[in-house]
Amino acid sequence: MAFLIQMFYVLMGFSVVRYRLSRRTTFSDEQPPISIIITTGDNWEFVEKRLPIFLSQDYPNFEIIVVANDCSEDFIDELNRLASNNDKLKVSLIKRFSNTHSNKLALTVGMKAAQYELMLFTTADSYPVSDQWIKLMAKGFSGKSITLGYCGVKGNIYMRCSQLGVSMRWLIAAVANRTYRGSVQNIGYTKDTYFESNGFTHLRLKYGVDDLFIQKVATKNNVAVILHPAATIRQDKTSMSQWRKERTLNSYSFRYYPSRVKVEQAAEFLTRSLLFICWAILAAKTIIDKQWILLSIVTLLPIIRMICLLIVTGKFAKRVGERKILWFYPIYDFISPLSEMALAIGRRIKPSSQLWI
Repeated sequence: MAFLIQMFYVLMGFSVVRYRLSRRTTFSDEQPPISIIITTGDNWEFVEKRLPIFLSQDYPNFEIIVVANDCSEDFIDELNRLASNNDKLKVSLIKRFSNTHSNKLALTVGMKAAQYELMLFTTADSYPVSDQWIKLMAKGFSGKSITLGYCGVKGNIYMRCSQLGVSMRWLIAAVANRTYRGSVQNIGYTKDTYFESNGFTHLRLKYGVDDLFIQKVATKNNVAVILHPAATIRQDKTSMSQWRKERTLNSYSFRYYPSRVKVEQAAEFLTRSLLFICWAILAAKTIIDKQWILLSIVTLLPIIRMICLLIVTGKFAKRVGERKILWFYPIYDFISPLSEMALAIGRRIKPSSQLWI
């Protein structure tokens, strides 16, 4: 039974591999104006390395709204200097008047400052891998009000595999019209979508609120998924501890997810763990009893699953521009249930003091 359930989840991956937005939407030749909204603190690396990549996008009509959230005067002066030399760049400021505001306020300020109806969002620690990012993500707004893209991570092989695997799960749901999250580093929606729905919920929650917002506004007909190597955003996370901490904080919003999503994810992890455990026990028993034919049959089932998984994952990785990652994926697939279990236990035993405002 565990094998059959696992094969169902693996084969569902073909839906996202075969997905083409052009099959569902008729594109127009227009390139509508778009606002890019990025919030930042005193992040000099963003100004020096990543902001120029955004400003050099190959798109005729866009603006970048950088919301400086409680930044130093030197940092604000540098942003204003850059804005004075580039009419595509606009700066909005937030001064920390108390300890009771989070990134949601900065995003709302950016949206109010944006002059265009279509908006793309990313973070100051991320950058597009090509100058075609806006052009490709803009295609998602052809008849849709929400556009979702892939965000990879610039880190070690485990971090990259984890990002790929987690992203594949929610993108499979999105192409099946059961959207429950997006990547805050690569997402877009219209002004009307945000303001007509009264914006973010769970106002005291600091992390993961973008997922809860998407769950509130996504329908079967208003979400587009953009899968293309040139539409990928890369998050510049090289520290395993920093990445792990951010992932833990963002995962706290999982308690507010729909029951359907919780059950589906729990079933996938539990059946995968059960499959591995049963295989190990049966393999050990057949070796002890020297039942070599039965051993080959017992071993065949996880091999079939792994071959199918690698085919699906390899095709998905190619579509989003992930390279040299497939060799480690079987190892990640084996140990990730333990990692996810540790993450869940950690959330319950030691809730973070940084979670709420």
